[in-house]
Formats: sequence, structure tokens, C-alpha cells
Amino acid sequence: MANAAPTTEAKPASPHIEIREYLPEDHDDVAMLVRDGLMQYTKPGHEHYDFWVNYLERSLATDVADIPGHYQSAGCNFFIVTAVSPSTGQRVTVGTLGVQKVSNEVAELRRVSVKTEYRRYGIGRLLMAHATQWIRAQGYKKTILHSASTQLQAIEFYKSLGYTVVKTSVRSQDPYFELTHFEKDLE
Repeated sequence: MANAAPTTEAKPASPHIEIREYLPEDHDDVAMLVRDGLMQYTKPGHEHYDFWVNYLERSLATDVADIPGHYQSAGCNFFIVTAVSPSTGQRVTVGTLGVQKVSNEVAELRRVSVKTEYRRYGIGRLLMAHATQWIRAQGYKKTILHSASTQLQAIEFYKSLGYTVVKTSVRSQDPYFELTHFEKDLE
């Protein structure tokens, strides 16, 4: 009996993406991406579920509700990534990244997210590289960011980009919830 030939599944071709600055008509897509990105780390009944829901509600009511006011002033920006959906042929928002000025030398990265089904195509790396290039052009010397300590894939992603863990901090005691803080020198 002859051995059957091994089968392999080819990964679909990388989607054609565009990285650009946020426009007001992007708001609903960005809010949905932020919501979906945050809620993927919890489900009803999980010990951190209420914490994530409260954090999401605050986020949607503050900086995500007013992206121009929080991210499009001097020294700040908000980038989105769009790709053509294979199912609809329409351009969809698949990634976000906000830059906020902390000081004349430090920028903070916020709302870094790539839609689940568009991960593993290098979109996050391209988005981070694009933002870093913009940040350098603004004269910043360092970037910082933080992530929930339970977001293990994000933590490994940031480390792979040269970010260093500088500390952890407790955001909540009950339930216990910790943040991992990163920085990267740009000089």
C-alpha cells in the first residue's frame, strides 16, 4: 500500500493593507475594534470579566469617544490599518495605534490592536514601525506602553520589537490585576 502524500494547508496571501491617520468617519470601526480586542481576554464568569467591561466602558467614553481631542493634537496621532476583506471586497479597519505625548522626549503608545483574523501577517509589526518612524520624526527619544500582564501574546510581541519590561504595577487587588510596563529608547 502506497503512502499517501502529506497534505499541507497554505496560509492565504497577506492582505493588501494601508496605514493612514484616523479620520472622523473611522470612529465606529475603531470603537468596535477596541471593544473586540479588549474583550477577547475575558468571557462572562471569568474573574476579570467585570474589570475588563468597566475598563472598556471607560475607554469608549473617554479617549475612544474623542480621538481627535486625545490623539490628534500637537505631538500626538492615531493610525489605523485598513485591508480589503476577502469576503466582501470592501476596505475594513483591521488595526489601530494611538500616540500620546507624555513629555517632549517621551511618547506613549495606546490602543495597539490588530483584528484577530488579520493577525500573523505582520500587520502589527508594520503598524509599530510606521508609528515609530512618525514618533522619531517628532523628535521623541523614547516610547512607552503598557499591557495587561495576562496579554501574553502582546507582551512577547513587544519584547520581539525591542521593548524592555521596566516594571509591573497592580491595577486592582480584587480581583488581582497587574500591568506590565515597557519602554524603548529611540536614539
